[in-house]
Formats: sequence, structure tokens, C-alpha cells
Amino acid sequence: TTEYNGINLLSSSGESVASSGQFIEEITRRDTYGMTTLASVDESISLTSGTYSISTAEELAKLAAITNNGLIGENTEFVLANDIDLSAYSTSEGWTPIGTPSKIF
Repeated sequence: TTEYNGINLLSSSGESVASSGQFIEEITRRDTYGMTTLASVDESISLTSGTYSISTAEELAKLAAITNNGLIGENTEFVLANDIDLSAYSTSEGWTPIGTPSKIF
């Protein structure tokens, strides 16, 4: 199970999870089958709208690159489609954060 502040993030119940007053305000289970995967997107193209699924560490890194290059529009949504193991980055070495002070995510 993946939890944040006592909230099970990957509940299979399909129900929204109420806010605990912390960082995450609402969790809703979504079907990602028909979504465009971020892996299939050219990271040099601006994303102005649409919903994209993220399933791998590589896709999450691509999201960081696209965001940090200012290529994410306001009407673009990203959905976590799978547990992502980032334990290889537990020391913060080699990982690029998503967003910068001038390119907010």
C-alpha cells in the first residue's frame, strides 16, 4: 500500500478520499486505459491540454523535463497510473525535481 498522511493513495474501492487537512486534498481512482501515456509524448512539444498517464520513473522524469522547460499548459492533467519505485533516488542524487521557482508545477 502507498500512504500519505494516513491516506491510502491506491485504494481499489473507487471512492474519493476526504481531505485530512494536509498536502493531498482529494484522491479519486481513475481508469487510465484510454489515456495517452507520457512516454509517447515528444518532450520538446508544448502540452496545452489533455490527460496523460504516468506509470514509470522515466515518465516521471520526463514530466520534470517538460515542466522545467515551461511546456505544460494550464489545461493539462497528469494521472499516476502505477506505483513508481524511486528508491534508486533515495539520496536525491540524479533526480531532477518537477518544477522550478520560475516554472511552477
